[in-house]
Parts: sequence; C-alpha cells; structure tokens
Amino acid sequence: MTLLRNRNLVLLWAGQVVSQFGDFIFVIGLPLLAYELTRGSKVQTGVVMFFYAIPFMALGIFAGVIVDRMNRKAVMLASDFARVCTVIAIPVLFWLGGLNVYTLIAAAFLTSCFATLFNPARDALLPDIVPTESLLTANSLMQSSLYIAAVAGAICATALIGTIGTAPAFAVTSGTFAVSFVSVALIAVPLRGVAHRAGQPPTHPVADLVEIVRYVRKEKRIFQLLAVTAVDNLFIMGPATVGAMLFVKETLGRPDVYYAKLEVVFALGIMLGIFILQRFGRDLPKGKMVIAGIFLDGATYIPFLWCRTFETLAILLFIHATVVSLIVVPRAALIQEHVPRGQLGRVFALVNVTVMGFMALSAALTGFVAQFITPPQLFFLAGVGGAGCGVIAAMFRSLRRTR
Repeated sequence: MTLLRNRNLVLLWAGQVVSQFGDFIFVIGLPLLAYELTRGSKVQTGVVMFFYAIPFMALGIFAGVIVDRMNRKAVMLASDFARVCTVIAIPVLFWLGGLNVYTLIAAAFLTSCFATLFNPARDALLPDIVPTESLLTANSLMQSSLYIAAVAGAICATALIGTIGTAPAFAVTSGTFAVSFVSVALIAVPLRGVAHRAGQPPTHPVADLVEIVRYVRKEKRIFQLLAVTAVDNLFIMGPATVGAMLFVKETLGRPDVYYAKLEVVFALGIMLGIFILQRFGRDLPKGKMVIAGIFLDGATYIPFLWCRTFETLAILLFIHATVVSLIVVPRAALIQEHVPRGQLGRVFALVNVTVMGFMALSAALTGFVAQFITPPQLFFLAGVGGAGCGVIAAMFRSLRRTR
C-alpha cells in the first residue's frame, strides 16, 4: 500500500495502536473497577462513566477552538503527557490505599479532559499528511489501529484483571501514552490550521465558536450528520458500556474476565467490518453508508432481548460490531473532504461531543434505567431507538446525496 510509505502516517498509526491498546484496558477496567468500589451499585457505576465522558460534551467545542488556533502536533503531545500523569494516579492511589469512587471519578474526568484535546487534533492533522484522494483509505487504516489495539488490549485486560487485578492494570495504560508521546514527537509536519499564521488577523475564541456554529447551521449535511449521530449515541453508547458489563455480570452471572473477552469479540467484529469496507466500499456514497450504519447500529441490538448465554451474546455482539465501521470511517472522510481545513478541529470536536458527550448522558441514563428493567430489555429498547434514528437520517436529502 502506497500510504505505508508515508513516514508521518506510519508514525501516527503506530503511536495510535499502542496508546489505544492502553485506552481499551482503561475503558474495560473503568466500569469494572467502579462496580467493585461501589459494591455493585448500578447508579454509581453509571455516574463514574458519566464523569468519564462528560468532558467531551462540556469541553469538546472549546477543544476544537484550541486545535484550530494552535499547532496540532503540540496539542497531541501535551495531551499524551498529561494522560500519563492522570492515569498512573489510579494504581498509585490503589497501592497507597487512597482509591475510592471519588478519586476514581477525578482521575477518569481529568483523563478524558485531555483526550478531548487529542482526538480532534489527530483527525484534523490527517489531511495535512495524507493526500485528499487517499483520505477514506487513511481513515480506514487509522480505524484499523483502533481495533487492532482493541483486540490486543482486551486480551491483555483479560490476563491482567485475572492476575494482578483491575486497578494495577491501569499502569499499563499510562505507559502506552508515553509511547504515543514519543511517536507523535517524531512526526514532521508544518504549522497548519492556525488562522492568524496564515496571514489573517487573530480572532477572539468566542468569535471562533460563533463562526463554527454558523458554519454548521449553514452546511446542512454536516448539521444533519452531527444531529443524528448525537441522538443515535444517546440510545447506543450507554448499553455498549454500562449495559454490556451488567449483561455479563447479572444476566449471565459470569466473572469480570468475561466482559473483557466480550470486548475482544467486539474488536474482531469491527476489524472485519473495516476489511469489508476497504474491499468493497471505496466507491459507495459516504452519506448513504453512514445512514445504513446508523440504522444497523440499532437494529443489531434488538435480538439481544432473547439472549441468555455468553456464546449467543458474543455472536450477536460480533454481528453488531461489523456495522460500526459504516458510521465511523465514512463519517470522518466526509468531514475531511467537505470542511475547510481551518475549521476541521472544531468540527471534529463537535463529533466528539456527539459521540463521547452523549455517551456520558447515555451511561448515566443506562445506570438509572437498569434499576427497573433487565439488560436484555435495555438493549432491545436501545436498538429500537437507534434503528429509528437511521430511518430519520434517510429522510435527510443533503446527507443522503453526499458522495
């Protein structure tokens, strides 16, 4: 593949494989550790996941302003360094006897604050190091890094949780961010995406926010994409995190390591989806792919209602995972192709708001609703809502016609 000769892309990809390996240990371990520290409280577990995800909503758009006004590589380096420090606090506090639900919330909150800066900076940097005609392939490659890391991270999490315990496993995550820091430091890119360095006068950050709101309102396909993504994630993301853990522990009565095994299955399903997309999806309209992905994202949750064994759950989750790439890969390429580079950071920050920000709301809502219905019923209702979002998205002409 020609793209593999691109030194900057290879460095970015390699760093992401390692850091996202640690991300998955973190994401798998966090609800399990919260459940353990709160002695099985569904509501408090949901609250921990809420505080982990809320920075993406509360700070997301401001992160986009920072990304578009600063050197994106520098933003990524600062984010990695800060996350090394915040994540290592979890095992250190555990060994010192100071880890409780409140210190866990604080560490998770700060970690996601810095991740809020990293993700839009990474996505906005990609068009600076990859030709426009290769963006779909490059985004597929970047997504493959996520799920290669997911498989390895989930397998490693299974082993670590089963041997040294959940809290000490976070030390590995801290180390992976250090590796990512080195990888990003080696990337050679010019300063781009900073308006006043491109010959334009500097603007106030509030003016930048007003500008991007006006832009999104004017660009119907971008507005429609963000709106339908937000509502879909409100239905889908809570069950995917809190709900899946409850399904394994309460409905199936399996120990923690089975939740980690389930994440391995999920990652393998997404890798298959990415492979199919790379093989057959290059010439398909990106808008229609996203719409189909949103519908199937919900529809594949519906059969969970009748699931009563781990093997069946694993098969259903694998099927669900294969369709997720229909959303994330063409969505990123669509934005990178149709949004001016000087605004990419803010638009990708809005994407993070719609994904991780609404995950915060969904996680809190899931923890509350799970007190009254079973996990299979929770997935069924979420699936109906998610599929409904796909039906609504199909009515958006601008999004539907976007190539």
